[in-house]
Amino acid sequence: MRFSFLLAVVVSFGFLTVPAHADSKKKHKQEQNPWVPVELKAKIGSGKVTITQGGKEVCVVRTGKPIVQDYRFMQNQSRIVVKSRGDRGSSLVELFNATTGKLQDKILAKDVKDGKPGWAKWAAQ
Repeated sequence: MRFSFLLAVVVSFGFLTVPAHADSKKKHKQEQNPWVPVELKAKIGSGKVTITQGGKEVCVVRTGKPIVQDYRFMQNQSRIVVKSRGDRGSSLVELFNATTGKLQDKILAKDVKDGKPGWAKWAAQ
């Protein structure tokens, strides 16, 4: 009686597992866990930043000035801030959506005062 009760508990709660055959020659392709997000990466180009995820292009961000100096991902990689400049004059700091590439805001680097706006404070001159 005791054994049948334990067997019923094991089976009903899924504790009983069937091991894979040891002599199986099949190699299973290791798949990425869909619940773990793949990190976005960026590649600087002339007047643009290309954003990729897992080796696939997500979007291309077109900057207001031709020389991209630096970039930073923000808010769990949902936004990207890009600092670009021309041959002379002040640098431009732009805020983009990191998945669509849509421009959300921009400001000249010289106009960033007292850490405002917050998204551009790292790029102040």
